[in-house]
Amino acid sequence: MRPSRLFYLVLTVVSWAFVSGLVVDKRQSLPTSEVKLQSYTLNGNSFSGSIYVGTISPVSYSSTNILHKKFQIKNIAYTKVVTVIYSNAANSWVSGQSVSASYSSSISGSNYETWTFSGTIGSGGIKQFYIRYDVSGTSYYDNNGTKNYDVGTATTTTSAASSTTTSQATSTSAVVTTSAVTTKTSAAVSSTSSVSTSYVPTPSNIPAELTPCNTWNGQDSCNGSQTDYPASWDDRKWQTPIRGTEAWSSGFQDYRELTGYVDIVYNSARTSATVTVKANSRTGVALTYSFNGGAFGSSSSATVTSSFTGPYAISVKDANGASLVFDATYFVWDAPAINRSETNGGQKVAIVELFGWPYADIEKECVFLGKAGYGGVRIWPPSEAVTSDWWPQSNELNPWWFVYQPVSYRLISRHGTLDQLRSMIKTCRSNGVRVYADAVVNHMSGGGNDIQNHRGSGSAPTCGWYGPKNGTAGSPYFTHTSTYQYNTQTGLRPAMEYPAVPYNPTDFHCDRTLNSYTDGFVLNYGWLVGLADLNTEKPYVQERIATYFATLLSVGFSGFRIDAAKHMGPKNIAQILARLKTKMGGSLPPDFITWLEIIIGGEKDLLACSYNDYNWYQYFNEQMTAAGLSSTEIGYVKIWSSDYPKGSVLIKDKNVATHRSFEVQLFTQTGFNANVRNILSSYSFRSNGAKGFPDGYSDCSRFKGTGTCISMPYSAAYDANASRVTSGILLVPISLYSHSFIWFDSMRFFAVSTVLASAVSSALGVSLYLVGDSTMASHKASEGIEGWGVPINNYLTGITLVNKAVSGRSARSYWREGKWAAVQASLKSGDFVVIEFGHNDGGSPSTSDRASVVGEGDATQKVTLSDGTVETVYTWPTYVKWMIDGAKSKGATPIISSTTPNNPFENVDKINFTPGRFVTYAKNAAAAKGVPYVDHFTASLLNYNKLGKAKTESYFPKDHTHTNAAGADAVALAFASSLQCPSAKGVLKQYINSAGKSAGALCTAP
Repeated sequence: MRPSRLFYLVLTVVSWAFVSGLVVDKRQSLPTSEVKLQSYTLNGNSFSGSIYVGTISPVSYSSTNILHKKFQIKNIAYTKVVTVIYSNAANSWVSGQSVSASYSSSISGSNYETWTFSGTIGSGGIKQFYIRYDVSGTSYYDNNGTKNYDVGTATTTTSAASSTTTSQATSTSAVVTTSAVTTKTSAAVSSTSSVSTSYVPTPSNIPAELTPCNTWNGQDSCNGSQTDYPASWDDRKWQTPIRGTEAWSSGFQDYRELTGYVDIVYNSARTSATVTVKANSRTGVALTYSFNGGAFGSSSSATVTSSFTGPYAISVKDANGASLVFDATYFVWDAPAINRSETNGGQKVAIVELFGWPYADIEKECVFLGKAGYGGVRIWPPSEAVTSDWWPQSNELNPWWFVYQPVSYRLISRHGTLDQLRSMIKTCRSNGVRVYADAVVNHMSGGGNDIQNHRGSGSAPTCGWYGPKNGTAGSPYFTHTSTYQYNTQTGLRPAMEYPAVPYNPTDFHCDRTLNSYTDGFVLNYGWLVGLADLNTEKPYVQERIATYFATLLSVGFSGFRIDAAKHMGPKNIAQILARLKTKMGGSLPPDFITWLEIIIGGEKDLLACSYNDYNWYQYFNEQMTAAGLSSTEIGYVKIWSSDYPKGSVLIKDKNVATHRSFEVQLFTQTGFNANVRNILSSYSFRSNGAKGFPDGYSDCSRFKGTGTCISMPYSAAYDANASRVTSGILLVPISLYSHSFIWFDSMRFFAVSTVLASAVSSALGVSLYLVGDSTMASHKASEGIEGWGVPINNYLTGITLVNKAVSGRSARSYWREGKWAAVQASLKSGDFVVIEFGHNDGGSPSTSDRASVVGEGDATQKVTLSDGTVETVYTWPTYVKWMIDGAKSKGATPIISSTTPNNPFENVDKINFTPGRFVTYAKNAAAAKGVPYVDHFTASLLNYNKLGKAKTESYFPKDHTHTNAAGADAVALAFASSLQCPSAKGVLKQYINSAGKSAGALCTAP
C-alpha cells in the first residue's frame, strides 16, 4: 500500500494561465536528474501534464498511515513537494497560483515515479514556467537549462529541453532512544540548503515546507485583545485529502467536498422528531439526501415518529457523486424506561463513575449495580478522540487524557463502538441504572495532535520531527501547531479544521496562552494547556454543541458532566443549555441532570464570591433565567468544584477500612441535602510512570513506533468473581481492573477517590445551615404544611442548604437536646448558619420544657423536668449568644433572624407591625455580638401586606402559625428580601439570585 501523502508525499503544481485555443504537448524521455517535465497539455483554460519525480536516495523507513496500516517505504524521504511556477502572458511572475496534482504510478525498473497535475487556469494567460522539487529541506529544479519552458501562444507541440539543475541529498540515521520496555529505530533524511534556480525570481508562499527546522507557530496567535480569527481565514478549510489519492483513508469519506451533521428537534411530547441534514458543499453544487435507506431526494429534513425504533440511517451526496454517510441516529423513546420511585424521577441518584471502563464491561457490571441500589453510572468521554500506536506522548502510549482531546462528536471511542454503547445503555437502563456521559465541548484536540507531519524542538537532520496521530473513528482533523508544510489541497498553511463535526478555522478563538486564572477574559479565551479553544460565543458553535448534547440524550444518556466548563463562561453555557431545551421540544427531560466542572482555587472571588460576569452562582443563575430555563430546569444544573471532603482519597497507606468507612458515611449521613452523590472508581498508576487505562490501548504490545514506550498492561475491567462487600446500607460491588490495578474491591489494593459531586459541592464547599422550629423545617406532604427552609432554594444559588430545623423546638430545647452541638460539630470555616426561634419559647419554665427565662440578662431558673432531671434555664438571648459563639469558633458566620409572624389578618383587616418580645430579643442579641441581623418578621409582614388579606389567609390552612407550601415560598422570599437590608451587613449577598431580588429590600415597617 502506498504511504499517506500527508505522511510522506505531497505534489502541488502551481499555475494560473489561459491562452485561448492553445494545445501544447511536451514530452521527454526518462531523465537522469531528480525532477523533469514529462509532458504538459494546455487546452483552452485547462492545464495538465505529468512530471518525473526521483526517489532520491536509498533510505528505508517503516511506519504507518493514519489508520495504523503498516507499510514499507524504500527510497522515499519524509515529504515531497513539486511546484510548477510560471509567469503570466505579460511575463510577470505572480505567487500563490496553483493546480494540484497527485501520484500516478511508479516506473518499473527505475527510481522514478510519475505524478500528474490538472487544473483550470485564470485569464492572465501563461508565458513561461519552471518546476521546483522540494524534499526534506532540499530543492531541485527543472528550468529547461536556465531558459524556462516558454509556451508563448504557439499551437504546435514542442519537445522539452533536457537540461536541469540538481543537487543531491544526504542520508543519515536518526539517534536511537533506549527503552527498558520497547526500543525500535528508524532512519531519517537530512535537511540541506536549497539550490537556486536561474533567470526567474522564486515566488513567495508557494506550496513547500519551511526550512531548515522552522514551523508556522505564532502566525495564528492573538494580537492584543483579539479573540476571533478573521472571516477570511475560512478560506483555509477543505484540507482533507481527495478520495482515491494516496493520502486518503476510508474514514475521510468525501470531507474534501462535503461536510455536515444531523440535527434533531423533538416535538413538545417527545413523541416525534424532525431530523435535518445541515451540509456544506465546497463547490456549491446541488445536494440530495437519503433518510432511513430511502431514495435520495432534495429535502434535507424528515419527520420520525415514536413508532420507529432502532438505528435510523441518513446520508447526503452532491451532484458530482461525493457523499457522506452519517453514523446511525437514535431517538429518546427507544431507550428502556426506568421506574424507580426512590430516585425521584432521576433527580436523586447515587452515581458510580467508572474511570475508563470499556462499554462491554460496564454492561456486565450494570446487572449488579441495579440490584445494589445504584441509580447511575458515569462514563468517560464517548466522543471520537486522539489516538496513536506510533507516537507516544511523554513515552506513554495513548495516555488516559487523550480522551479529553476530541476529534469529532462521533460516538466511537476507545471505550467501544456506537453499537456497543447503545447495547450498554439499554442493559443498564433495563436494570434501573441511568447512564451519564462526560461531555468535552470547551475545546477540541491539542495543537499539534492531528493527522499531519509536525516538528517539535530539535535541529537538523530530524528537526524534532513526529508524525500524524489518528482519530478513534478515523476522521480527519487539522491544527496549525508545530506544522511546517503547506496543505496540499488549499496551497495554504494548515488551519484549525475538524471536518467530521464540522468546525472550521473561524469556529475557534485565536491561539492565546492561558496564563491567568483570576482573569475572566483569559479563562474564557485562552487555550487550556494548548487545547484548541472553541469560540463558544459564536451562535454556530453553540448550536453544534447543543446538537451534540441532544444526540447524547437521544442515544440514551440521562445527562452529562461538562468538562472544563469554567473556561466556557456562564453566559455561553446558559445559552447552550437553552438551545438544548429547544431541541428537546421546549423543555429539558424531567430526569436530566448536568454537572459543570468549575474547579475553584485562588480564583474564588472571581468565580464565586464576587458578583461579576464570570460568577458561576448568582450571575450564572440569572443568565439561565434570561435564556429561558425555568426554575425547575435550573435545578437540574449542578456545579462540581472538586471540593470533596478530606479523607476521601485512598492513597499510599492503602487503608481500605478507613476508606470503606468514608463510603458508608457518604450514603448514611444526613448533614447535607445532596441528592446526587458520586463515587469515583479508579486504578493505580504504575511505578514506571504509565497512567493509561488498563484497557489495552496503552499496552505497549500494540506499539508500532520507535523509541521508548512505557506500558500499562491490559487487564479486564469486569471481574465476575470480585468480592461484593456490604457495609450497612451501602453495597460496594465494583470489580474493575483486576490484579494490581483493582478499582473498587476491598480484598485488593487500589486507588479510589470519592467525590460528592453536584449538589454536595458548591462554591468553596460553603453550606448554609438552618436552625429553627417547624416554621422553617421540612414536612411530609400529608401534613399539608411546609417550612420556609425548603423553598429558600428558589432564591439562593450556589450554596448548599442544610436544613436542621426541628418541629416543636425552642432555643432552649434545641440546646438542651444536643441538636445545636451536632450542628456546631458539622460546621466548617466559611459556612453560614441562620438561627431563628420564638414560636415555642414563651410561657413559664416551670410548666414548659421549651420556655426560657423572661428578659435579656443573666437571670436563671432551676426546674425539674418530667424525667426528674434538674435543669438550669437561661434567658432566650443567652442560648442564642451561645450558638453565635459556637458558630464563630468553627469559622462560620452566624445570622440571627427574627421569628416569622403568625397570620397577621386573623380576625382583623389591617396588619399590626408591632413586634413581639422575641423579635426584639433577636435584634438586640445580634447587635450585642456584632453579627448580621435579618428582620424576617417585618419583611414577611411587608410581603403579606402587598399580597392582601385573602391571599395571605389562604397560606394558613391548618392554624395561625404554619403555612402551606405557597405560604412557605412567600416567607422564603421575604427572608431573601430582608437579606438586602442594612442590618444584614451584606451577608449572603453573592448568593441571592434574580428571583430573590424580585421583591426588592423589605426593611422598614410603615
